[in-house]
Amino acid sequence: MLAFLFTDIEGSTRRWDAYPDAMRDAVRRHDALMRNEIERHHGHVFKALGDAFCAAFPGVANALNAAVGIQRALANDDFSAVGGLRVRIAIAAGEADLRDNDYFGTPVNRVARLLGAGNGGQILLSGEAADELAKQSLEGATLRQLGTVTLRDLKEPVLVYQAVADGLVSDFRPLRTIDTPPNNLPVHRSSFIGRHGDVLRLLDLLEHHALVTVGGAGGMGKTRLALEAAAAVLNERKDGTWFVDLASIVDERLVASAILSAIGAERSADASPLDALIDYLQQRETLLVLDNCEHVIGEVTRVVPAMLQRCPHVVILATSRERLDISGETFYQLDSLDLPAAVALFNERACAARTNFAAEHDAPEVAEICRLLDGIALGIELAAAATRTMPARKLLEHFDLRLLGGGRDRQPRQKTMNALIEWSYDTLDERQSDMLRRCAPCIGGFTLESAIALAGGDDVATIDLLSSLVDKSLVTADAQRARYRLLEPIRQFAVSRLEESGDGRGALESHARAYAAFARDGFAEWDAAPQPDWLDRMEADLGNLRAALSWCAANGRTAEGAALAADAAPAFLRLSLPAEGAQWCEEFLAALSDASDELHARLYYVLSMLEQNLAKFAPSLTHAERAVASYWRLGDDVRMLTRALSQLAHRYSVAERYDEAQSAASEAMQATRTLGDARLLADVLRRSAAAFSGQGNRMNEIYSESVALFRTLGNDDDTARALVWWGQSQAQRGDYASAASHLMEARDLAGAELASSLLSDVVGCYLAVGDMPSAAALAREELAANGKFPHPIETPIAVLHVAALSDDVEPLAAARLSGHAQAELRAAGWQLQAAEDEILSALQRRLADRLSEEDLSRALAAGAAMSRDDALADSARLINAKT
Repeated sequence: MLAFLFTDIEGSTRRWDAYPDAMRDAVRRHDALMRNEIERHHGHVFKALGDAFCAAFPGVANALNAAVGIQRALANDDFSAVGGLRVRIAIAAGEADLRDNDYFGTPVNRVARLLGAGNGGQILLSGEAADELAKQSLEGATLRQLGTVTLRDLKEPVLVYQAVADGLVSDFRPLRTIDTPPNNLPVHRSSFIGRHGDVLRLLDLLEHHALVTVGGAGGMGKTRLALEAAAAVLNERKDGTWFVDLASIVDERLVASAILSAIGAERSADASPLDALIDYLQQRETLLVLDNCEHVIGEVTRVVPAMLQRCPHVVILATSRERLDISGETFYQLDSLDLPAAVALFNERACAARTNFAAEHDAPEVAEICRLLDGIALGIELAAAATRTMPARKLLEHFDLRLLGGGRDRQPRQKTMNALIEWSYDTLDERQSDMLRRCAPCIGGFTLESAIALAGGDDVATIDLLSSLVDKSLVTADAQRARYRLLEPIRQFAVSRLEESGDGRGALESHARAYAAFARDGFAEWDAAPQPDWLDRMEADLGNLRAALSWCAANGRTAEGAALAADAAPAFLRLSLPAEGAQWCEEFLAALSDASDELHARLYYVLSMLEQNLAKFAPSLTHAERAVASYWRLGDDVRMLTRALSQLAHRYSVAERYDEAQSAASEAMQATRTLGDARLLADVLRRSAAAFSGQGNRMNEIYSESVALFRTLGNDDDTARALVWWGQSQAQRGDYASAASHLMEARDLAGAELASSLLSDVVGCYLAVGDMPSAAALAREELAANGKFPHPIETPIAVLHVAALSDDVEPLAAARLSGHAQAELRAAGWQLQAAEDEILSALQRRLADRLSEEDLSRALAAGAAMSRDDALADSARLINAKT
């Protein structure tokens, strides 16, 4: 049996980019050291690719001794000129074929994949290699089992060990496995130039500090650097890496809410956003990138210390124009690009702007432009874009005059950026500069339709003006999404010009009107027939909706703000922001006069929906009653009356007030049939059916009609939602077989989000009817979904399902999982649904038969003390064995 040892240098590409000359010497010394240790322990190098070595040994002990010798020799050498040199090593053993001086076979494939999972400085061994070593007495090294992991391109999981020896680092980040941790990092299409050394230094800081702030002037490239660093360690945080863009936050009180939204955390009806955030992150290993902190720094310096104090496994990478100035902060000052990097950036962006740009012809002029711009990345990109309309020589002449004419009362780098933006701004004619100023209040971008509204309604003129601003790189365009955006430094400059023009109030009012119209159209689309991209469009302009709501509140525009809050409520609901939506509605509701009956009615209706999703059942019912009463008084909006009645019917049915529920449902259905709107009727039927749950045939008839109407309209998502409601109502009545049938039918039609969320219901139904094979097959998917995105209710229910499937094989383990699930559900204040209650009761009876009272009590207590991660890991082990 041969042993194979593979090595490579971690982060070598970044080091070559950052230190090209020093890396030549470092790699030469690395290669000599590598060959010496391999040959000293009777191995031979059969392949060398770049800085990677592939060697074969007569035995595993030889390979391990060589690996330990390599790591010790590397640690004793000085590679500080390249930011340190860390090599990862993997060892596997087995039979392989030798052809043309190269080896082929399973152990060679395994060692290659194992190498990719490791960290710099680490020595990994496969299970087979460790078994061989177990037959011998090792001197100076021990093996630590890391568990079974799944590696890319390998069908079966691999048992992995780590070698531990004196003088070597022993603690490392988790292995890089086949599953990339969850993240929302944006993808960049342009190359990353000139900052590779900064990335290495930033990665080193992140390894040793919980809070690192990248600081520097606007346009320096802080965001891009932070994203590159985050991407480099993407696989090292098992609970994900999350990017939080704070630039769109108008009200600094929303910082914690913005972080919750970005990481996809569930909000609590009772806890503040900060408490909910801390509760979610306390047991998670996560990297948060908080971008553009400077304009909300007061709230950031409240939220961040609270997270750091109570969330020991969270690392925060912030970008800001100034220090956060809080305990534990490590500040990384981002300086200008050096001249070679600045020139390379200019040339690449200029070639993209003009395909016939010849860098060699304009080299002196480009170098001088980069010097004048002081190496500020955004300024260089704007200047490069200007080569579309003039050669670098003319650009230099024009730019030189403008720059020298500017003042010097600000910091040099910031003043250089302002001078460039001012120069670009001064090249605009009056109509173009007016258009730029009118777009300045937009947060996070805007659509063409919004731009037309901001400009006064002239379609052709607006398109022409936007095109000219895009050409001048003062506005960026996303052609695929038909959206436009002012880069934040340019937007801030435009805001200052707007204030100086004396038209600031008028532009902000126009912005609020434009987004009130946007929200009004969005509500109408949601009410009638939302397109598949409806939610994406609403989310893209969430910052603008917030800004418009804030402006209305600050300027006493109560009626306008109330209408906007009501129109935006469905978006807040579907974006999992019901608490924020309810807050806006309550604020404007409190300020409305008694005469505003129509606005009162609308706010009552949407508040009932929002509170329903916050589990505030009593106020949700109260607001539904008030909405119906208000619409009856108005008498002229039958459509909204039917919606309010169906909402009230649903609220009454949840409260088990079935007589009142049926009365409201009957009125809603009867009134809706007179309108001739098939989708509205289908929706009202869906909401009304549960009122007749005591009359099984009648309830099923109503759901059946709702599903049939949605099918006729060709909307799979609406059809799936109706089937889910139907299945859930049948499960509440104990008709689990029919419920499972409808839920599985919904799963085939639903989008990814709904298909994942209904798994809990369908597994519960299968367990309730005793169909263990069907339950086990789906429970594995249910558990995997909750492992990636834990939920305070669905996750412990998934654990309970695994326990109910496993008590016949491992009753003690099942009891522990049951104890964990019950404790978690009690803490969340969850009242078990019918199927869940039956599953738990049956499980408790079986466990009482299989275990002594003392063992059962001890196991339940141990489960209640388990962490969520341990419970999920144990559940995964059991369900994998079961399926």
